[in-house]
Amino acid sequence: MPHASSLPNDLKSPITGIGSLPFTLSEEAIRFVIDLSPEIPYWPQLPRRRQGEGMIQQFVAQARPFLAARERQVGYAITERNGFLEALAASEGALDVDHASGFFAFCEALRRERFPHARVLKGQLTGPWTLASTLYTGQHPALQDEPLRAALVNHLSLVAAWQVGELSRFRRPILMQVDEPAFMSVRDAESIALARSMLAPVLTAIRAAGAIPMIHCCARPSRELFHALATPLSLDASTYGTECSLISHDESLPGLALGLAAVHASPATESSSMVNAFREHFGANADSLAAQSLVTPVCGLALASASEARRSFELAAQCANEISAGRQLGTWR
Repeated sequence: MPHASSLPNDLKSPITGIGSLPFTLSEEAIRFVIDLSPEIPYWPQLPRRRQGEGMIQQFVAQARPFLAARERQVGYAITERNGFLEALAASEGALDVDHASGFFAFCEALRRERFPHARVLKGQLTGPWTLASTLYTGQHPALQDEPLRAALVNHLSLVAAWQVGELSRFRRPILMQVDEPAFMSVRDAESIALARSMLAPVLTAIRAAGAIPMIHCCARPSRELFHALATPLSLDASTYGTECSLISHDESLPGLALGLAAVHASPATESSSMVNAFREHFGANADSLAAQSLVTPVCGLALASASEARRSFELAAQCANEISAGRQLGTWR
């Protein structure tokens, strides 16, 4: 039986996480997700476990041996361009347990029926713009190398489809997040056009595999970049409320995942302040938007303590309950 192609309207607590959690043991992370994201569980990314579980190395498969950390600079150097391209071309998009332990622990927990309340399953992958911005040949990012760009886009399309295929075994709707923190550099018309052209094949691959794509951007969002993409967006609404409000008027937007809950919230922090800020930014549109939105912590939980991560999810759940006018998540496609 194929899984549904939209989200259910009757979620009790429509919250989920972005990806990373501050644990080194996959079992600890899985217990956290079971407890705090019961209806939309996701596989936890564990960059504290080892460097190879970071969002760059995690998604380059057999091409990983051709990367080296750049000295005193961000990103990775491609040490042998042809070897890197050949390795990507040979990849079928599969993750491996040494670099994505959370994914395999998640699937095992699903097989053992440890998510009894799961209504939707969530996966994630690094987006093509971010990956191509972070890999370098010499002093130039892969963004400037058309064959490299094309190879990365094709590879990430395979990674997305592979994840959907694995998660489809559990017969629930699947939400697949494309993570693009490097969109902070996308501002002029030329970069916007390029970013959209790179995103499109990955989004198409996700839909073709039977899942709902969602773009995550924790930077200041660009209305022009996301216009008419007809794709749910996961945005930092607590920091960029004004920009997110403008984007929310796009008639093609199926819904938002609202990043409302702070990462380093104190025990005294109240969800009402976050909800009030959300309503202030979004005005008369707030309640109707909330009805077709999920709520998440703000990204960055890998840098938090375990107690801070828990508090952030608790606040997200409280926010969701406070803005839980009749759900219309079936608009998500």
